[in-house]
Amino acid sequence: MTVQPCRKRRDHWSEEDDGVRLAYNYKKRFGMTRHRFETLMRHFDLNVTESVCEEDNWKKVRPFLEAMNANFKQTISVSGEMCIDECMSAWKGKDSIYYGEDGMPHVIRIFRKPEGIGLELKAIACGLSGLIYCLEIQEDKASLATKKYNEEYGAGTGITLRLMEGTTLRTNNGDSAFSSVKTATQVKKTRNEYRGCVKTATKLFPKKYIEKQLKDKPRGSKSEVDSCGMER
Repeated sequence: MTVQPCRKRRDHWSEEDDGVRLAYNYKKRFGMTRHRFETLMRHFDLNVTESVCEEDNWKKVRPFLEAMNANFKQTISVSGEMCIDECMSAWKGKDSIYYGEDGMPHVIRIFRKPEGIGLELKAIACGLSGLIYCLEIQEDKASLATKKYNEEYGAGTGITLRLMEGTTLRTNNGDSAFSSVKTATQVKKTRNEYRGCVKTATKLFPKKYIEKQLKDKPRGSKSEVDSCGMER
């Protein structure tokens, strides 16, 4: 057994293996030079502003995230196709449940993910360039219940509407976590379109009609119905 010292930050840009560990080669993998990253880190500071509530668990991060989202929307020109999904930001530090204020609040554990422990975010991105247009932290249930649109339309529709704010004439593609007739209806009112697969949120969805049409048909068959309920 051998003991290997922890790597320094600069080692993540190494281009050659050290005989024990593979080279991380961050420049090639992520397109950012070590000099640029260190310059950013020297000027990066999370301060609590007066506009943030002191009881906010994310008070050190929220102003930065809001400013970043505002910059995304100002500088990124998205295509007609957009995609909404969840993403993870890995966290290797303390958990607030066990370490109090020193830990990150609301650590999520989704072990099917490549990095399954950390901060869960909901994101919407351009379907052509892959650039993220807006991000939102997934907080505890009590905090999410107070978010815009959630009380009126529910969490799935609410997050979709919030992330799409500022867009028009776009088609948003989402999985079953966001998809429902309610989501499609409310997105339509914002002069956008929604495309997604419905699994459990079947209210107002013609599930029984489609199942009847596809009964005894071979695997891979489909049934198309327009908004008036007419089969096409």
